Amino acid sequence: MGIKAIKAIEPEADHGILEVDLSEWAGEGASIGFRQPKAADIFPDGSALKALQIAYPEMHQGLLVNLSIIAKCYVPDPDDPGEVAPIRAIADLSRSNRFAFFHIYEQFVDKFLITDVVAKVEEAKND
Repeated sequence: MGIKAIKAIEPEADHGILEVDLSEWAGEGASIGFRQPKAADIFPDGSALKALQIAYPEMHQGLLVNLSIIAKCYVPDPDDPGEVAPIRAIADLSRSNRFAFFHIYEQFVDKFLITDVVAKVEEAKND
């Protein structure tokens, strides 16, 4: 069937925007939004990943890969300071409040079902 087989595949469901409630840590009404990851989001830039490994040596590579995906899917807020990258803000949170960090992390993984991303990256042999 070739291309016809590809064209016959149904698109996956749109999961919409994930709003993670941060009221417990940041005050009433505080939240952060993430969009559904695209295929290109799953493969991190090698040089960016190495820079993260240097900046956050306590984090396992798999966690850094997942954080990279989460940060790419961050939906910017109009009040965001331009000088802070989402990946750095989230990674810094892992150092300052692990409960809030894992709340964001688990909500994202539960919603978008990113399981063994490191294995997928290694499988693709993406540097």
